[in-house]
Amino acid sequence: MPATQTTMPADHRPLSRSLARALRARGIARPGRPFGWFVDAMGAASLRQFWQHWNPLYGALLQTLVYRPLRPRLGRQGSLLLTFAASGWLLHDLPINLLVHGATPSLWWPPICTVSFVLCGLLAQIGEALGLHYGAWPFPGRAAVNIAQILACSAAGSAICMRI
Repeated sequence: MPATQTTMPADHRPLSRSLARALRARGIARPGRPFGWFVDAMGAASLRQFWQHWNPLYGALLQTLVYRPLRPRLGRQGSLLLTFAASGWLLHDLPINLLVHGATPSLWWPPICTVSFVLCGLLAQIGEALGLHYGAWPFPGRAAVNIAQILACSAAGSAICMRI
């Protein structure tokens, strides 16, 4: 092997393959569509589909590191809700609180993102259970519904956390 080429340790290869597979499935590397993930998310036919397209890198990480390991133990619904909670806490609330308040948890804000994300996960599951799909609607209508659902979950999450 040439001196400039490095290899990943054998114990990390399965994770890197899983992440690469998850990123390909989300269409990260689509030549000619650098913001394809954004358009795909806004034009999704349901809130569940929206989250499948939104932020492909975080989605691939969460699918690989949280959802897949939990699914055999908790089933689809339980692992999906915990994945939304992990995203809210680990990727949103925790970094924001650390940046603003440092390592002083007594000053941290309530976990608004975590609660909002869990509500989005619940809403996505409810919509799927009821068969709510708006794929036949024109793009502006689908985008408006997706944005409205996320804003509603965010407002509800904020209201819940401000009462805690």
